[in-house]
Amino acid sequence: MNASFETKMNSLLSEGYEFRFGDYISKGWSLLTANAGSFIIYSLIAAVTVFVVNLIPILGQLASSLVVSPALLAGFYYMAREADVEGHTELGTGFRAFNDLGKLIPVWLLTFLITILSAAPFLLLGGYRIITWYMAIQADPTAMMDGGIPDLGLSYILLIIPLYFSIAYALAVPLVIFKDMNAWEAMETSRKIVTKKWFLFFLLQFVSGFIAGIGVLLLFIGIFFTYSMVVLPMYAAYKDIIGFDSETDEDELDHLIA
Repeated sequence: MNASFETKMNSLLSEGYEFRFGDYISKGWSLLTANAGSFIIYSLIAAVTVFVVNLIPILGQLASSLVVSPALLAGFYYMAREADVEGHTELGTGFRAFNDLGKLIPVWLLTFLITILSAAPFLLLGGYRIITWYMAIQADPTAMMDGGIPDLGLSYILLIIPLYFSIAYALAVPLVIFKDMNAWEAMETSRKIVTKKWFLFFLLQFVSGFIAGIGVLLLFIGIFFTYSMVVLPMYAAYKDIIGFDSETDEDELDHLIA
């Protein structure tokens, strides 16, 4: 973390920041509609790539989760940045994120481990009953007729813990690729910043996901148009809250265009 960003970080944590929810959704949507062709084709290629990799026996799902998906998701951030600065983005820009796998894989691994470990209290206090119920209906589907999902009472509240971490690390990927942070530094920086406005970040991801899901209702091609909205509003939030300095902007453009 360089000195200028550390100063800004301290300011964000001590003074807070304004969260412009509507602006982020609007910015994300404008980036998408202005570059619909590139984002649709990239989303389609990403979906096909993940599908094909998952077909590989044994190692396919592992490779998809730890290598392919992290890089393809980060690619949306690169495309968003190029579209924002240049006014347009090229399809190949998204695939440059594969050059960052050495930083992206640890982010995904650590996020996964922390989320799973934070869910342990829920699993210990009753989640095993859901697993047992699920296995039972897999063996005998008629068992579902005997009752619904087991009532775990207030233990569901414990799911707030893994939910907190999954939202808190929302800015980790852009911090890794734009600020060149290592995985843990990016995750902790993200957690500290997001926690200041955690509910608004949660709401942003919820609404972004809802908009992306609308694509399912717009025939087959719809999901490839709207899926980019999973990332683009978060890019807008990152730009507004954390930002890019002029020197970094020039380096980024050289990297994207090269």
